[in-house]
Amino acid sequence: MAEPWTDAWSHALDAFEMDVAEAEALIAAGHLIDSAPASTALAWQAPTNLGPLPGSLRDRAARILERQLDMAARLADAARSTRQQMRVVDDLRKQAPVTPVYIDTIG
Repeated sequence: MAEPWTDAWSHALDAFEMDVAEAEALIAAGHLIDSAPASTALAWQAPTNLGPLPGSLRDRAARILERQLDMAARLADAARSTRQQMRVVDDLRKQAPVTPVYIDTIG
């Protein structure tokens, strides 16, 4: 007989899996900012009243968690890379404009 909370956990894991798949697709396509509104992430709430994780779903939950942790690391790397690129752009803006050394009087 299935544990009473198995269906609730299955639905919660389905939602987690879809969220991870969406994040994976976005980062693979390189569309993190334009395609992922912050309101979606801010609206997320942890599921409640799920009860203990059924043993039959433990492996699936572990695989989803592994994918989530991988995505978190990839997003952190992308954020770090973006900050580095922004610093380079800011440095380029701060450089004095190049003054011509010669004046073309013929052309």
